[in-house]
Formats: sequence, structure tokens, C-alpha cells
Amino acid sequence: MLENRTKEKTFLFQKEILSADTVRKLSSKLKFLFVKEWMYIVIILSLIFDFYLMLTSVNNISVFNQIDIYGVFIILIFTLFSTFIHEIGHASACEYFGAKHGGIGFGLYFNIPLLYTDVTSAWVLNTKKRLIINIAGVYFQLYILDILLFVYALSGNSLVFYLVLTLNLGFIMTLNPFFKFDGYWILSDLLDVPNLREVSKELFLSVFNREKCSLRLDKRKKFFLCFYYVLVNIIMLYYVFYIIPLLVLSFFDNLENRITLFKICFDNKNLNISDVMSFIFELCLVVLSVIYFLSFFYSLFKKKKSTS
Repeated sequence: MLENRTKEKTFLFQKEILSADTVRKLSSKLKFLFVKEWMYIVIILSLIFDFYLMLTSVNNISVFNQIDIYGVFIILIFTLFSTFIHEIGHASACEYFGAKHGGIGFGLYFNIPLLYTDVTSAWVLNTKKRLIINIAGVYFQLYILDILLFVYALSGNSLVFYLVLTLNLGFIMTLNPFFKFDGYWILSDLLDVPNLREVSKELFLSVFNREKCSLRLDKRKKFFLCFYYVLVNIIMLYYVFYIIPLLVLSFFDNLENRITLFKICFDNKNLNISDVMSFIFELCLVVLSVIYFLSFFYSLFKKKKSTS
């Protein structure tokens, strides 16, 4: 994920874990991968092979029920590794275009833990270069995808297929333009509209209040930004006030039964480690969700207090 390149607040919490100098030791050596012709070849071939695998391996969805504790551990390590490579991609693209990049950090976006790269200086580059920096994370992950596709073609291993699926789901998540992931910045650059959320909000409110908007945009772009503002707020409200509360309530509704079941299985020495890992994962999401809501209501209270 790209760190905020403007003054918009993105993270609930953020902490740098690798300094710019440390990251540069890798990014300076990998910047050669951004030669235009080579990028086109890698992206096109990766998409073709990946799409073909997804079409021909739909029946392998049943592997979800075949993952044991070792598989879960491998998937977690793989996710961390591929996410790190993703961030190195952003930094390497900055290095290729001569823009300074910062370090890699850990952040909390809503209740989602993630890594980010500070690429604030990329804003001084032209649109085309910024777009390449935006997609650089996914581009670097395509190299991992290609290796996995090759291994799966030779072995047909179900765990490898699950890793491919995990990467693809990650691509969908990071390229969506509604959360402030890479897709958001890609859309911002395509429209040439910095502070996309704030601009779309200002534009929508001006239309709703029938006031003259000071923004110099053509009619099609204004219509799109108004539509975007409505859609992104519907999605955000749905996620914050339905998905997150549902996750928390569902966890506590089943908590007593799950603890009882764990106790019985433990006494009979028949404890399923995968179920324990699933429980721990859900618990972490619930804790992060509670932290988010506490922070959300605290910020509302603080804002109301400052205006009163």
C-alpha cells in the first residue's frame, strides 16, 4: 500500500519498521525491472497464464477443506513475504524515476493491519510515472505469481493453488478504488484529482446545496466524482456499521460454544489446530475492530468538544 501522498489522514495507527536507507539497499538493485518493454511482457503474460489457471482449476476450490496447520502457517508467512515484496516494488519504482522514497511501515486502516511505503515525493512526478509507481507493488507480486503458476503446472499441488488464489484475492483488494489502497491512488492519478475524497465530497455538497462549485472540471468528470462520492460512502457505511459489528457480534455469540468445544477436544486430546488458528485470527480481527470503534467515537467526541 502507498502511504498518503497528500494531507489526507489515512491510518488509525502507523509506525515505520524499516528505514529509507535500509529499503534503498534493495530498491536500488531492483529498479532495472521497470524497463517499459520488459514490464509489458511480464504483466501481459502473467495475466494470460493466471486467467487460464483460474478458468481451468475452478474445481480446486475444495482445497479450502484440505489445509492443515502447516498449510495455515505457510500461507501466513507467504502473505507477509508477498506484502513486503509489494512494498519494495513501490520503493523500486520511485528509485527508477529518481524520486526519493521513505521507509516501510506498519499501519492500521479501519480494522485492517497492513504494510505501507512512504512515496510522498512521487507527487512531483508526471501522471504516467505516478501510475507506474502505483501499480509497482502488484507488478512485483506478479513475479511471485509466475513462480507459483510454474510450480503448480508441474506439481498440481493444492497448497500452491491456494497461494495463487490468495495472491489474486489480494490483487482485487489492493486495486479497488474505494478504500485508500493502490486502486484509490490509481484513480486519483487517472482523473488528475489530488485529494480525491475531499474533492468529490466538495463537489457533491455543492450540487446538493445548489451552490456554485469553484472546481474547474468538465461535466463528465463532475458527474463521475459525484457518483464516486455516493458509492464510496455507501460502501464505507456498509463496512463500518454492518460488516465490522457483524464480525464482532458473531464472534461473541459463538464464543461460549467454541470454548466449550475446545475444552472437550483438549480433554480428549483431539484438538484441531486449524480451528484454534481460525479462532485466534478472528480474535485479532475483533480486537482491532474494537480499537477502531473506540478511536472513531473518541475522535467524534474530541471534534464535538473542540467546536463547542
